[in-house]
Amino acid sequence: MAMEGPLAAWSAGMAERLEAMGYARSTAARHMGLVGRLSRSLARQGRTADQLSAEVLDEFFMELHAHHGASWPTPKSFRWLLDYLGEVGVTAKPAAAEPGSQAERLIGQYRHYLVAERGLAAKTVIVRNPAEILMPLRGTNDQWNSCWR
Repeated sequence: MAMEGPLAAWSAGMAERLEAMGYARSTAARHMGLVGRLSRSLARQGRTADQLSAEVLDEFFMELHAHHGASWPTPKSFRWLLDYLGEVGVTAKPAAAEPGSQAERLIGQYRHYLVAERGLAAKTVIVRNPAEILMPLRGTNDQWNSCWR
């Protein structure tokens, strides 16, 4: 089914981006289905592609979760869409997210280490529960304790 709405013109590029990111075909198809749904939602609201932002994406997923439950993906998992549209000049490039806490920065450094030093593929480095990594270090010294403030 062809995508409709203001995002349709970039659907081929979006599909290529998902493939380049290493998504399984079934997952990429699900993401593209949701992008199609987002595009139709933008059209119903009278919005254009250049009006898509993190806030609009948040609204879309809040509505989606309200009607269909929380088992759907989150706006964070669609960061690739905002990045892609920014790179092709449709929207303003999103600002790089700065890790807020020292714990988040430490996790980011750990991910970098796993990819750069240990040779893991970036798409396989997922830290589902950072507390599992940091918790054993808690209380060992002041530097680690500051991660929890």
